[in-house]
Amino acid sequence: MLDLAEIPFFSTLPSDGLDRLRQLADVRFYAAGSVICRKGEAGSTFFAVAAGGVDVQLGLECDAGKASISLRPGQVFGEMSLLSGMPISATVVAARDTRVYALSKECFLELLETQPALHQGLVQMFIERIRHRSSFPSELRTAPCALIVLPRGTRSELFSLALFHAVKHYAPGSFYIDSVSSHGWNVVPFDEGRPLLPVSDRPLRKTDASADRSLYAIDESASWVAQLIHNWRSFGSAGKVLVVTVSAHQIGPLKTCLENVDTVLLYEDCFQDEEAVEISASSFGLARVSRVRIGSRREASPKQRLGPWFFLIPPDELDRVIHPDSAHRWDRAIAPNLDWVARWITGREIGICMSSGAAGGFAHLGVLQVLEEAGVPIDYLCGTSMGGAVALICAKTGNATRSIEISRDLVSRSQKIVDVALLPRSALLAGKKAGRIVDSLLGDATFAELEKPTAVVASDLVNGERFVFERGPAAIAVLATTAIPGIFPPVSCDGRMLVDGAVVSRIPLDLLDWRRCGLKIAVNVMTEPGKSADRQDLRHRQMKERFESFLGLRHVIASSWELQGWCHGTAETQYADIVLAPRLYNDQVSGYNFSAFNEMIEAGRKAAEEKLDFILKSVASLLNTGVP
Repeated sequence: MLDLAEIPFFSTLPSDGLDRLRQLADVRFYAAGSVICRKGEAGSTFFAVAAGGVDVQLGLECDAGKASISLRPGQVFGEMSLLSGMPISATVVAARDTRVYALSKECFLELLETQPALHQGLVQMFIERIRHRSSFPSELRTAPCALIVLPRGTRSELFSLALFHAVKHYAPGSFYIDSVSSHGWNVVPFDEGRPLLPVSDRPLRKTDASADRSLYAIDESASWVAQLIHNWRSFGSAGKVLVVTVSAHQIGPLKTCLENVDTVLLYEDCFQDEEAVEISASSFGLARVSRVRIGSRREASPKQRLGPWFFLIPPDELDRVIHPDSAHRWDRAIAPNLDWVARWITGREIGICMSSGAAGGFAHLGVLQVLEEAGVPIDYLCGTSMGGAVALICAKTGNATRSIEISRDLVSRSQKIVDVALLPRSALLAGKKAGRIVDSLLGDATFAELEKPTAVVASDLVNGERFVFERGPAAIAVLATTAIPGIFPPVSCDGRMLVDGAVVSRIPLDLLDWRRCGLKIAVNVMTEPGKSADRQDLRHRQMKERFESFLGLRHVIASSWELQGWCHGTAETQYADIVLAPRLYNDQVSGYNFSAFNEMIEAGRKAAEEKLDFILKSVASLLNTGVP
């Protein structure tokens, strides 16, 4: 998190001005996706981004494809409305978990009046705003950068070179600079790297292993690397990646250089346990951050297991990559995990988002089984309610068929879940039996120990917002995302009261956008009610009988919930690349019929098989060399 003195807008303040600023400014936290200020409201606050990042949405709120500007740590917003007295002109949303410094209108105007040094910063900011707006919208995309934070050592150097070879396979023309491990590389003329490389008195080096003109090493400082990244924005392109290896002590000044197209990979051996978890949690502004380990998940420390998910490279896989240079063609089969990391860096992961839908959520398993049988790599799983539970079970086992066997056994024991509370308070069921079954499924497994990265949505009643589980115990996430209000008790977790994720999001497709998946697959098990004229009278009679039966209100609630789910879910999936909609319900089977497990699995399989040819062609296109 940046200090106030590190915010460029405040950097010209004298020491007494900074002291006064620290007295006036509040630190506020906004979870990813939270609205910080909304278009049309009266402006009351000046904001400075301290950690994370925000999206300033310039179009209409109802337009999901609207243009936006991303602001990273060190940048500010909210000043125009305060100075003009006009309503806020754009909605600002937290693009990541974000911390901001907030100054009330009165405090902001006081500082402007008492600190003349701020006037120059304000003028400079207005000039930059005008220049940016005059060129917006632009068809040019920002050239991405990947920072690899490494310790010194032959093994880490082999890892970074091998990874760059994989990156270059997907993004030809990418450029590699090693500022950590230049031992054994030969000095070359500095002009070779022009005009991208900043001026330096240090020798530019090159490895003997390749004649590739994009592989260089130089022992330089963080400020030089920051200038290199700045140059890359001008000379690079969206189809290429600048890969830079840096040491742990260099990363601080680089956090404000990174954009939302950038990635940061933290090599575990660079940090102590506390350091690694904290750095991953704070993120690097708008850039996506992940960790990588050479070894096994079992060797991770307890604190690392409670942190976010990390890539795992088996030692024997790294040993197989003998010649990581351009003279050898990249083979995904030889190093599948290195290839996975490269696809994450280049935005070529395949992600699947699974909807809520009660018992209908088992259809997700049928979809995953077909994709697994067809050899489609599923790199990232997310979901809400039953879709979230299925995502975690599959991420734990790493195998769809095994997950089906486990879930079938769970359904056969479903009567043991029902434990009606003697004195119902927050829910009709006590939830203790459900907790024991979830514990038997997942035990003490954490998100970091799962085979695949996973995110699960729950609804936070305390803060009135969506909460995304991406770390910590997986069992708690399952209980929270499936806690149907009034049926199962809310889950208390870190000061939050969490219930079913379907309350706020039926298909959280935006999680695939945050992951920057290259292929986004949505599975919507909340299918549209039948509308054929010859069935309308029959459906009317059946519903009338159910609604008028004893406790028919449960059928009214269930039917209404299904309709609401279909309407909301359909809206959320409209920007998916591929949407699969298993046809689940008929006169005998409803979304709450847990005994129809096999029918649900088969419905999911059929939905995937119907579009399998298109899915395979989309995957092949995604994994081609160059821009897909």
